[in-house]
Amino acid sequence: MSVNCNYLCGLADYYLSEDLSDITFLIDGNEVFAHKFLLAAESPVFKKMFFGDFKEKNDKEIELKETPLDAFQLFLKYLYCQRFDLAQDISNDHLLAIKMIELSHRFQINRLTLVIEKILIKMISNENLTMICEVCILYDLNQLLNAMKQFVVKNAQQLFDDKYFITDSIETMATILGFIGSEKFPQNLIISALTEIIAANPGNDLKPFKKSINFDLCTIDDMEALRKLNIFSDTELYNKLENKYRKYCQKVKETFYSHTNNHSRQQSNQITKPQFSFGQPHFASTSTTFAFVQQDIKPNQENICNKVNFDFDS
Repeated sequence: MSVNCNYLCGLADYYLSEDLSDITFLIDGNEVFAHKFLLAAESPVFKKMFFGDFKEKNDKEIELKETPLDAFQLFLKYLYCQRFDLAQDISNDHLLAIKMIELSHRFQINRLTLVIEKILIKMISNENLTMICEVCILYDLNQLLNAMKQFVVKNAQQLFDDKYFITDSIETMATILGFIGSEKFPQNLIISALTEIIAANPGNDLKPFKKSINFDLCTIDDMEALRKLNIFSDTELYNKLENKYRKYCQKVKETFYSHTNNHSRQQSNQITKPQFSFGQPHFASTSTTFAFVQQDIKPNQENICNKVNFDFDS
């Protein structure tokens, strides 16, 4: 890596320079020269380390374990020579960018984190999706996570078909599947994928998968399939189902009033009977079947599916 920054900032001349250096970092046998005052001015962690009560206060050398040399040198370059194109130095290397995120978080350089987030947004691909998602979850990178959601929604079918969401992290798989299923994606396919994942990962906590399901798109068959996976309790499914039905009833009510109001404007006092009513066992159109007690519009918690059927769009 070149150490010649060629910028007007005088501090750039001291980047990786032994001149006036008062601290040396040891990384995999390599010496990296730096200056305590400059690092302390940029990072509260370095400030406490060098000018607080940390044991490193009087050290001339500090060994940094599990720290990649290339990422740490680029990290220092950002601190010493901030007027340079960091994206050009990273050059589509998402692994290097992720290492930089880890360092910025470790040493609490928040503005560097924001810069790397913007760089990573442009790097998101099918192949690095799970890795970037794990970083988003670990460091709470909302800007990057929102961009990743847009990417997943746009490429949902391909990501699902080619199983790009498969990884060792339950939380990551749950997050990506939740993004895939958020935009009119068939929930039976999401549930089928969850069935395979849970079978392959016995004994794992299933709570993260709760975020993978979009109940507004679930059919009654989907509900029954979910019961078998034990991700949700029967009470939770009951409440989700009741909430979905109440939303539908509100939609029916609004449609009814809209229909009658429009018709009354056309034919004064004459009101045509709507195509649906709360007393009928079948509502307007098909595609999703839910079962409820007919009179009080309340589901039966003990057996979700053995009462009056209502067909309606989800």
